[in-house]
Amino acid sequence: MSSFQSYRVSPKPKPAAPKPVKGLKRALLIGINYIGTPYALAGCINDAVNMSAQLRTFFPMCSEYRLLTDNTPLKPTRKNILDSINWLVTG
Repeated sequence: MSSFQSYRVSPKPKPAAPKPVKGLKRALLIGINYIGTPYALAGCINDAVNMSAQLRTFFPMCSEYRLLTDNTPLKPTRKNILDSINWLVTG
């Protein structure tokens, strides 16, 4: 008599399919050049604007953008930055 027994092995369950990723919905871009101060920088506003264009190209499903720079109506003040971060993470 054989010492081996026959066992029926159930197949492994298939892993659940990942949920489709909807992608980027909101973007917050901040560029501060500190214009008119002794700490003036160059290119920060350009970087934010260029990044905005790249996001629009590669993430067309992103429907809401917020751009804060020294040149926009909504200035990058502490309050506006914190309000914008709150806007970004809620909803």
